[in-house]
Amino acid sequence: MSVFAEKAHIRKELLSRVVGNDNYRVNNIFDGKYGVRPIYQMIKDAEDRVGDEVDYSVTSANCEHFVTDLRYGVAKSGQVDDVMFATKAAFGAIALGAVAGLCYQLVKRRDKQKE
Repeated sequence: MSVFAEKAHIRKELLSRVVGNDNYRVNNIFDGKYGVRPIYQMIKDAEDRVGDEVDYSVTSANCEHFVTDLRYGVAKSGQVDDVMFATKAAFGAIALGAVAGLCYQLVKRRDKQKE
């Protein structure tokens, strides 16, 4: 599926068919943060959605959001959270650099006026 798609179709597939020869691992990173729903409820809710067409967004409604909603009842994406944090940190660093540069120029100008 393309990350540029606006819609996704929920299907039921064997994991081996989806991953092929690629490596994979289960990563339940939110288990310590959110309560895990009963497995029978996760499976029922997932199977009830098979065949649905849903909105897709790489930042707000991707496959990780789908499975975390099934597991915890909270649609989250650690990958998106990480990118958003890094982006905010980068913009923060740029803004801090700009403020520092402006302060330097003001101090330099003040010192020049004193001479």
